[in-house]
Amino acid sequence: MLDLPRLVLRRAAVVALLALAAAAWQGWTSAAQDIDDEVQAAHSLARTLQTLSSAASPAQAQAALQHKGAELRHLQLHVIDVHGRVVWASPEQAPPGAVMRQLLDWHRHWQALSEVHTLQWPVNAAAEHGPWTVKVTVSPESERREALADWGRLLAVLAIGLLALWVALRLSTRRAFEPLAQLVQAIEAMASQGARALKQLPAMPIRELASITQALQHLAADLDHAQSQRRFLSHKVQSVQEDERNHLARELHDEMGQRLTALRVDIAWLSRQVAQEPRLLAVVQAMNARCQEVQMDLRGVLTSLRPLGPAEAGEPIPLARLLHLLKDLVASWCSGAAAQDEQVLQPALHLTQCDSDEPVDCDEMAQPQRPLSLAQAATLVMSPALALAVYRLSQEGLTNVARHARARRADLRLTLHLREGEPSSLGWSLTDDGVGLPHPADVLHRGNGLGGMQERVWALGGEWRCEPAGPPPRPGLRLTARLPWSGAVS
Repeated sequence: MLDLPRLVLRRAAVVALLALAAAAWQGWTSAAQDIDDEVQAAHSLARTLQTLSSAASPAQAQAALQHKGAELRHLQLHVIDVHGRVVWASPEQAPPGAVMRQLLDWHRHWQALSEVHTLQWPVNAAAEHGPWTVKVTVSPESERREALADWGRLLAVLAIGLLALWVALRLSTRRAFEPLAQLVQAIEAMASQGARALKQLPAMPIRELASITQALQHLAADLDHAQSQRRFLSHKVQSVQEDERNHLARELHDEMGQRLTALRVDIAWLSRQVAQEPRLLAVVQAMNARCQEVQMDLRGVLTSLRPLGPAEAGEPIPLARLLHLLKDLVASWCSGAAAQDEQVLQPALHLTQCDSDEPVDCDEMAQPQRPLSLAQAATLVMSPALALAVYRLSQEGLTNVARHARARRADLRLTLHLREGEPSSLGWSLTDDGVGLPHPADVLHRGNGLGGMQERVWALGGEWRCEPAGPPPRPGLRLTARLPWSGAVS
């Protein structure tokens, strides 16, 4: 049997038994009180009849009855003299309260009882002043009143018992399901915190929830292992790509660079030889200009293949240098890239710092931020892998915006997140006002654009998010990444 329903039902059974015991005790004590009241009423009736039979006159009967304080139940007794005057009457019950009076009215309306019966007989017919009459009226009203009072007490006990049962069930279910609520919250938090939310779950007091927690934590451990393997493979792929780019850049620099330099030397010698021949000199100078253009193009290719230069081998990269490279990248787009609607794309670079270290699912724009000056950026250095990842993300992101978004503006933002005054992570976001993507998650699995950016972020142990930036019809796209900071203060 499951522990969770047994725990709830066991406590409910305890409260139900207590309520039943309270009802039994109330009925037991009420029965004893009713028996005692009936015996007292019978004794009072017998004593009243004895008094009436032994009295010589109504006055003596009145004095004796008032002295003994006769109290009758369900009966109303009157002593009437020969002139028809009531010389004594049994005391009536106190008038009921408002609630009891309303209950009596409802009962009379919905439940008719037997008719009122009246009995009378003469007493002491040979008395000096003539016989008097004893009149007894039997009425169900007093019994009705007592029955409704007993019913009200039983109903009150039942209501208290049900209330206690409800309170017990509520407390029991809250206590029993509180660990389940923590479990559900941890599962819901997996979308933003990953398996870390499951690892922080406390020990569950209920066997079923403990089993579920252990299974989820085991799955979380497997997921962490799979993500670690994927991150390792992504890092290897990125490393192989960058190594291949570096190798290609070295080959181009060493081979093509040397040959172009040698060719320009030969062209310089040839230009001196044909200095007296204007037509030949013009051709040679044109050849020299073409060589210079090829060298410039080669320099651009080398910059694209190895944007950080020789420092990629392991030398720390100043944050200020990365900002300079990003500004050059943004400037190149401002001068040359155009969207399909023939409006020039206007990228903008923003650098801020933030004292909060919230997860990536929080909107980077909504966090309290303040500008980060270049002087502050000059004091920070980062690993080449982090700097290269930020540059490649920006490069690929701007390329996607120019090719597919049909946007007029793109905002590139870097946010340095601090923890206790020290850098803890670097936030990167790119927001455009283009047409957006109908299903961003599907696009991540196609091609090397957004999917490659996501893999690059995951390779460094970061977090990634792709979502619409605004409402239709031009929702745009917001790409957000949070990369762990790796660097030092110079």
